[in-house]
Amino acid sequence: MGEPWYVHSFTEDYLKIYAHRNDEAAEQEVAQIVNVLGMKKGSAVLDLCCGHGRHSRALARRGFQVTGLDLSQVLLAEAEKRNGEFGIRYVQGDVRHIPFTDEFDYVLNLFTSFGYFETRKENLSVFRGIRSALKTNGQFLIDFLNPGYVKRNLVPYTERQADKLFIVERRQIQGNQVVKTIEVREGEQVRHYKEQVQLFTYEEMEEMMKEARLKVTDVYGSLEQEAYDPVHSPRMIIIGERG
Repeated sequence: MGEPWYVHSFTEDYLKIYAHRNDEAAEQEVAQIVNVLGMKKGSAVLDLCCGHGRHSRALARRGFQVTGLDLSQVLLAEAEKRNGEFGIRYVQGDVRHIPFTDEFDYVLNLFTSFGYFETRKENLSVFRGIRSALKTNGQFLIDFLNPGYVKRNLVPYTERQADKLFIVERRQIQGNQVVKTIEVREGEQVRHYKEQVQLFTYEEMEEMMKEARLKVTDVYGSLEQEAYDPVHSPRMIIIGERG
């Protein structure tokens, strides 16, 4: 059995596939998050699964002390390249083993960076790590997909041009997961990637959080604080604190 998909999928191609998820979009999202959480300037923030650091940079611009954790050395290298004067601390690590204790006022997990693992125990370990990383009364925000919305609105096939790449994306529901296969064509070269995420319901997420001793305080259907609807909301934004 080969290595899991997330070991191979976050490469230089990923930066081009998701080039539209840029710093400008992150600035808007972070502005909404700061408002939702009432975040205080100068606070310590963990950007969990930070990728190439677009949200980390937006947070640093607003005066927060930011640490970014990610598994991908490729994406972290890009984050460091763009770090400049921000002073963001980037750490390479696995979210199942978050290496911090009582350190952060806020932990943010954005852009559906949860539910990657096959077993409930592994996914639960992420929440346990979030609790450990938070200070007493620290807050967390999870920006996750809404499974009901995904099932009703899944687009099975798209193709597009991005820079010199031709990208084909196929999506399907397999059991309790949404699976996307990505074909990247560059001249004569063809590269293949895969992404898959568990379709956890809000009730399942809340149960795991409770087991990890995290207290849910709010759930929204978007970062604009729209009411959460299990069928129609595009996102599941879960907010809470260390219990």
